[in-house]
Amino acid sequence: MKKETTKRILWFLFYFALGFGVAFLLYNSGLLSRGEQYGEQYKDTIADIKTDSLIKTDTLPHVADSTIYGVSDGFGMSTFVMQDSLGNYYEVMRMADDGTYGQIYGSLSEGQKYAMTVRQGGEVLDKLYNLTQLELYVKDYCILNGTLYLRNEGTWDEVEVKSLDERGFVAIGKSGKEYNYKSSEK
Repeated sequence: MKKETTKRILWFLFYFALGFGVAFLLYNSGLLSRGEQYGEQYKDTIADIKTDSLIKTDTLPHVADSTIYGVSDGFGMSTFVMQDSLGNYYEVMRMADDGTYGQIYGSLSEGQKYAMTVRQGGEVLDKLYNLTQLELYVKDYCILNGTLYLRNEGTWDEVEVKSLDERGFVAIGKSGKEYNYKSSEK
């Protein structure tokens, strides 16, 4: 009986040490979240994220919003990494398996605020808005499930973004209105 108990204890210690070793390797390789180590330089920007862009949404459909808000923590040729206000990291591919790319409105820059929707189980970028750039031109906006709405004469106007960058913002509303804002910097 004592021999069997000793054997079980040894196997338990072996599996515990193995698990600890695997966790240690994953942590050091960056595959396991390191918590505050990354994104620490953006903590002030993260605290300023407009996590609920829906301002007086009485005229918008009341549906669950899948938009994720955060700060860019990096990007590559095919990926985008963002940290949300809770410290969660999202690393998504910019191109889906079928070869279609996610829509990106604005430029990609580390440390800037973004609103993102994803597809394919959260692995692929669907729509990405650079909120840092958008807020240079408009303040009264709403993003609901990846669709941008602008306030137009007291109601929300669903818009299609034509361009968004440091030079300006152009969008066409379903109302027919053209939103055309130019940068004041030359």
